Amino acid sequence: KGLLRLKRALPVPPGAMLLAKMMMAMLFAAIISLVLAVIAATVAGVVLEPSQWIRLFVINVLGVLPFCAIGLFVGSVVGGNAAPALLNMLYLPMAFLSGSFGPTRDYPEVLQLLADVLPLTYLIDLMYDVYLRGGSFVGHPKEIAILLAWGLAGGVVAWRRFGWEPRER
Repeated sequence: KGLLRLKRALPVPPGAMLLAKMMMAMLFAAIISLVLAVIAATVAGVVLEPSQWIRLFVINVLGVLPFCAIGLFVGSVVGGNAAPALLNMLYLPMAFLSGSFGPTRDYPEVLQLLADVLPLTYLIDLMYDVYLRGGSFVGHPKEIAILLAWGLAGGVVAWRRFGWEPRER
């Protein structure tokens, strides 16, 4: 619809704008993580070691990256108005398949294989280990690599498809 024409007048390359959007999402995640940590510690009485709080904070901020990149990618493919509906159609099944709502060990094998490629599966694994077991995210290079790969892939595809002018569909 040409809504980005005004922003195009600014001397900002499209890649810088997309990167700024991802950094803004990570900043908001950091702020929300800090607020939730304070509420958890003061209101709910959650007791964790300081190093656990720091690891949870890092994982929360890192966990935003792949989902922000997926959102930018979907927005660049289908346009701004349809993106929220399509993202809900992607994220809700991903949440069920990845184990957000409970164990997935009884799922059929094909669904477990599908869950193995979704970034939320690895974010949940990291959170589970750090929060419930007191582990370290450093001991999970595979999970971190997959989250970063999803973030990088989604960001690159969004950057390649992004343009200031509307595309013909």
